Amino acid sequence: APYDVGERTARLSASVGCSLFYSGDETTEILINKAETALYHAKRSGRGRVVVYTREMEEAAKRVTRIEQALRRAVSAGEVEPHFQPIVDLTTRRTIGFETLARWTDRD
Repeated sequence: APYDVGERTARLSASVGCSLFYSGDETTEILINKAETALYHAKRSGRGRVVVYTREMEEAAKRVTRIEQALRRAVSAGEVEPHFQPIVDLTTRRTIGFETLARWTDRD
């Protein structure tokens, strides 16, 4: 609901990320990290969302991290190749610019 604050109207919303404690194996730091992961997912889903951490979130985060690390290694090793493609004005058939695509063939 909107709130009038002087001459302005303010709208408040909140996103919440939760993690659940099941056993004595998890430290406070691990629980906070899991809650932060859930909060990230809540914010990506839109305003006013509540998301509880799941193991799938952890697997997705690990997958993204693996891809990022592999891409950094590929760039350092010169395995990412730029390919330039012309941008053509269809009316005049003149090249008016280029777009660059970065192609990476992952060896895995």
